[in-house]
Amino acid sequence: MPLWVGIVVNSIVFALLHMANTGISLLALLNLFLFGVFMSVYMVRRGNLWGACAIHAVWNFVQGNVFGL
Repeated sequence: MPLWVGIVVNSIVFALLHMANTGISLLALLNLFLFGVFMSVYMVRRGNLWGACAIHAVWNFVQGNVFGL
C-alpha cells in the first residue's frame, strides 16, 4: 500500500476512536482526522513516535487542566 493510504486509514481510526467523547460533532471529527494526518506525517518525517505521543499528552493535559474542558 502507498504511504498516503496508511496515513488516511490511521487518521480515520484515530478520529473514530474519539466518537465516545461528549459533545462530538462532525467538525470535531474533521479536526481529529486532520490532527491524525498531522501526527502521522510528523511520525513519518521524524521516525519517532515519542514526539507524537508527547504532543497528544500535552494537548490532553492542557484541555483538561488549563481550559477545564
